[in-house]
Amino acid sequence: MEANPIQLVAGPDRALWFTDAGTNSIGRITTAGVITEFPTPTRDSNPSGIAAGADGALWFTEAKIGQNRVGRATTAGTVTELEPPLGYAGVSGVAAGSDGGMWFTEGLHGQMGRFDVRTGKLSQFPLPSTQGDFGGPVINGVVAGHDGAMWFPIPSRSSDLDKNPNALGRMSTTGAVSEFPIGPGTQVWPEGITAGSDGALWFTERAAIGRMTTTGQITELPALSPSFSSYPGGIAAGPDGAVWFTDTGGSKIGRVSCRP
Repeated sequence: MEANPIQLVAGPDRALWFTDAGTNSIGRITTAGVITEFPTPTRDSNPSGIAAGADGALWFTEAKIGQNRVGRATTAGTVTELEPPLGYAGVSGVAAGSDGGMWFTEGLHGQMGRFDVRTGKLSQFPLPSTQGDFGGPVINGVVAGHDGAMWFPIPSRSSDLDKNPNALGRMSTTGAVSEFPIGPGTQVWPEGITAGSDGALWFTERAAIGRMTTTGQITELPALSPSFSSYPGGIAAGPDGAVWFTDTGGSKIGRVSCRP
């Protein structure tokens, strides 16, 4: 099997951890380049998102068709898969919440899930604007904002943008949801999201980078020329205080300063 690394995160052991959908493993790479991989219990698990948890472990999502799951890997390499399996939930993004829980997206069910790292209890919270069961937008990314809530992009799958606009969503740790429309236009399509050093949420759009305060004020930066060849995807806060993003269409890495 050929490696197919998907997402990467800094671990509590000073190494980097990643999901490898090609070998169905959770990988660890030191800053010296030494790689170790730990297979998931389920064959063809298709690991996707990964995040460091408050319990000192790495949490990840598995996108195996019909048998989506959330898993946990210790820094010693013990990999477990949590019950229950989530069927065709469309799990993808995962992030540690301010409440210590691990939050993850269930894009095809139109809801957000949460695992309590202490008890293993699963809670699920519906997103009111999404239809779920393949009818609504596919929710992928999620991040903990500086306001203590979970934030996520909501790309529209409707031609009626007045009824179903592109938006950023906010969910409190008790499941209360607010949505903030962005756009207008069919080319917005929010995808990646991160919390910036300036306290705002930064997100990628087709051919643009967006910024939203936790009160819903939006700025869309003309950093990129509108073009089908430019397609920002992933975005992350860097150690230099800036936000960094991938431009899949342009085969580039970009940087935006968070300073005024």
